[in-house]
Amino acid sequence: MGKHRYEFQLSKFMKTLKQVEKQYKENPFIHPGHLLYKADARTPFFQLQGLARIDAAISDKKDWAEKWLIEFKKMEDVFGKYDFWIVASDMNKKWKFDKQIDQYLKDQANIHLGLIEAALVQ
Repeated sequence: MGKHRYEFQLSKFMKTLKQVEKQYKENPFIHPGHLLYKADARTPFFQLQGLARIDAAISDKKDWAEKWLIEFKKMEDVFGKYDFWIVASDMNKKWKFDKQIDQYLKDQANIHLGLIEAALVQ
């Protein structure tokens, strides 16, 4: 598969990253990982994961594609797990579970926000 397909998705992520950097400079009290989540940084990684999966199956550069697949999947997964806990925490406004469960949901979201940060640093 052509590298331009990867470059397109990577450039989308870089554009999002630049937007988030600007937002973070304007308001450093919002975690940059949360800003990336809100800006849908997950989608380019999902698309890259799909491209790498196809290349790993049919291209002549399977070794590279398999390595990329691992990295892109890792990034998409950390955003996905954060999404799960944020949505659960937001839904608890309707569900009205007790304070301990509400705090647990928020704690898990914060833990997974840290995992986004750690994955981006690697």
